[in-house]
Amino acid sequence: MELSKKERIILIRHVENTYAEISSTPVSNQSVSRSCRGKQTYFLTPHLALDARHDIYLFPFLLNLDGSPWVDANLFLFSAALENRKGYTVSDALRQKASMLLDYKIFCEHKNIDLMRFAGRKPKRPTYIYFFDLLQQVDSGDIKRGNLNKRTKVIYDFYKYLSAEPNSLIDLERVDAVESVRLFTKNSHGRSYGFNIEKRGQSLAISRQPNPVRIGFVREYGEELRPLRDAELEDLLKVLQTKAFSVDERLMHYIAMHTGARKQTILTMRMKHLDAFSPDRLLPDGTYRLNAGPGTGIDTKFNKPQALYFPRMLAEQICVYAKCQKAKDRRSKFIYKHGGELSEEDIYIFLSPEGEPHYMAKTDPRYKMKKVGHKGAIPII
Repeated sequence: MELSKKERIILIRHVENTYAEISSTPVSNQSVSRSCRGKQTYFLTPHLALDARHDIYLFPFLLNLDGSPWVDANLFLFSAALENRKGYTVSDALRQKASMLLDYKIFCEHKNIDLMRFAGRKPKRPTYIYFFDLLQQVDSGDIKRGNLNKRTKVIYDFYKYLSAEPNSLIDLERVDAVESVRLFTKNSHGRSYGFNIEKRGQSLAISRQPNPVRIGFVREYGEELRPLRDAELEDLLKVLQTKAFSVDERLMHYIAMHTGARKQTILTMRMKHLDAFSPDRLLPDGTYRLNAGPGTGIDTKFNKPQALYFPRMLAEQICVYAKCQKAKDRRSKFIYKHGGELSEEDIYIFLSPEGEPHYMAKTDPRYKMKKVGHKGAIPII
């Protein structure tokens, strides 16, 4: 049975002992014996200076069409994340690149193209065939120039990694034509300086002049957004009442609609914030005020302080959910996995069925650049 693209991306929430040394014999007194499926034994020696706070979180693990691991791609992504290469340090960016790399593999599978064969002229090589297909998508308006550049860049990085491996048969010059270009610019003090960049043949020039935003829209992270129309809002409310949404998912949407809070704000609310919903704090207009931002444990855009106003009924529903058995079970799983890293009052209100946060707050002791919130539902290992 062939897997869909979604089924071929597995999210590993925590790659434990990321920087540990693996050996066939013990290296020191700190070495721990491990077994692989009860057969082969190896030893794991933790890094003295790099503990769990430095591990890789939310790592995308890619599969072949038959469900086996895509070894080359996974080693490439892991190496890029481990070495903190530019463009691969943030989890969201790493997953986006993994998705784009898988798109390339799926394209080659559909066309019966050998990923590793670069014989013949350019039009016969896999990277150029894919590049020409992307050009057609740009011409038809399906993707933008910047999207094309991102896709061809991660593919080039992938082959660059493979070409540096021992006994590699990949000739990087046949993957893409790359030349070094020196650019000159000025700093904030008006002083000129130059720097070198790689100019790839499989890329397109992009205008730095932004397009005007349409009337009634706002531009957010490169996308144009607008408020829902009344009919659209009614449809959304109807859908939220169906079985397609669980109770916690429904509450997340209600919070967004009633308070205007962003996902990083909603998903970093903690158990201690329920104290703001005590009856003695009810305002005359029938709402509860909850402060978010610096010093509160709740993330906000640009870390700016905000005041969120929750209608009484919504606040009561959140409290009921937090006390239900499902929420308690998820918090128990969180405590079992992460021990005392967070106090009970600092545990997130909304957790996944596996007891993990949907979005890791910047004040979380496990947080660093790799450990950010994920977008969309991805299978969890």
